[in-house]
Amino acid sequence: MKNIDQRSTEITMFILELFDKENVDRDIEVCAELILISRLIQQRLMIRFGKKFVKNSFIEKAKIEIIDEMKKDDAYDSIKYLVQNYRDFKSKNLN
Repeated sequence: MKNIDQRSTEITMFILELFDKENVDRDIEVCAELILISRLIQQRLMIRFGKKFVKNSFIEKAKIEIIDEMKKDDAYDSIKYLVQNYRDFKSKNLN
């Protein structure tokens, strides 16, 4: 669990560093968004490492709503392809 918390914190710190570079003001809304991202990351890592946890109904509902909205987007197939093939895309296009 400590490793999961550490990884989640590292990702959150990365986001905060990007916000600093882009001069994004931090307020309570940004704080709430970062907490949501952190919880999503922790949940995903728990799934990855086979840890048991109680799913948060608010997060599950938000994910369903986001997926429904994404499916309506014209770029949905491209985004889905990019996410599913990110490692190949990264090695071919970003190096």
